[in-house]
Amino acid sequence: KIQVSGKNYQIRPSFILPYMRAKVAEVSDALFLIRFGVPFWALAFIFGRNSMWWYRLYLSLSDYSIVGTTVHNPKLLPKDILADEQHIRNLGNKAYIATTVGQGCFLGMAACAKADEESLSKGYAVFKTEAACLEASYQPNTVNTDGWWATQNAWKKLYPKVVVIECFLHAFLKVRDRATKKLEEYYQLVGDKIWDCYRAIDKRSLAQQIRRLGEWTNKNLPNSPMKENVLKLCKKKKKWMKHLDFSQAHRTSNMLDRLMRAMNRHAFNSQMFHSTISSTSK
Repeated sequence: KIQVSGKNYQIRPSFILPYMRAKVAEVSDALFLIRFGVPFWALAFIFGRNSMWWYRLYLSLSDYSIVGTTVHNPKLLPKDILADEQHIRNLGNKAYIATTVGQGCFLGMAACAKADEESLSKGYAVFKTEAACLEASYQPNTVNTDGWWATQNAWKKLYPKVVVIECFLHAFLKVRDRATKKLEEYYQLVGDKIWDCYRAIDKRSLAQQIRRLGEWTNKNLPNSPMKENVLKLCKKKKKWMKHLDFSQAHRTSNMLDRLMRAMNRHAFNSQMFHSTISSTSK
C-alpha cells in the first residue's frame, strides 16, 4: 500500500481481482455470461461456488467508477452526450435510472425515487463527479434529452454552459403514438413531412419545411391529439434550429435507446428491484 497526496493506493497483480476475491481467469467467462441475463444459480452450476458468491461478486463491480473504467484517456471524454431516465419498479413503486451515454458506452447510471429536477440532478451528478476525477475541467458541449423539463433543467444546473439538444425522434413518436386507424392515411403523409424537416440541410430550408408542415396540418388534418402534437412540433422551431448549430451533437436518442434495451432485459430477468434506492443504484 502506498500513499499519494493523502490517498492510499494498493499495488496488486492484474490477474487478481480487488480484495483478492478470485483470479480474473476464473471468473471472466461467468461475468461475460451475466451480460446476457444468465441467472446466478446457473453460473454456480457451471463454474462452481454458490449463487450468492456470484451475486456478491457481481455487485462488487458497482464499486468502480463507470467513467474511470470506460474512458482511460481524459482527451477521449465525449463532448456530445445523451441522457434519459429508464423507468423501473423498485419494491413495487415507480423509480427511475438517470442514464448518461456517450460514444456508444454507458457513462453514468444512478437510481432516483422521483423524476423531479432535484432528484435527477443528484442522479446525473454521479456522472459529473466521475468525469471530474478523470478531468477536472471537463465540460460537455451538448446533451441530447427528451422533452422532459426536469431532465433539461438538471443538466443546465450541473453544466450551465451545456447546450440542450432536444430529441427530434421523441417529438415524432408523440405524433406516431396518437395516430389511430382512422388517421392512418394522414399519418403516412405527415410522417414523411416531419422527416423532411429533419433532413433539412440549413436553417432556411428547415424553417421553410416547418412552416409548410404547419400550414398543411391546419388545412388537412382533422382535429385530434395527433394534430395537436404535430403543431407542438412546429412550435419548437427554435429548438430544432439548434441542431444545425452543432454538427457533432446527437439529434436523436438512438444511441441511448439501443443501450437501454440491455437495461430492460436486466430489469425483466431480475423481476425488477427489491431494495433501497441507493442499493438499486449498485
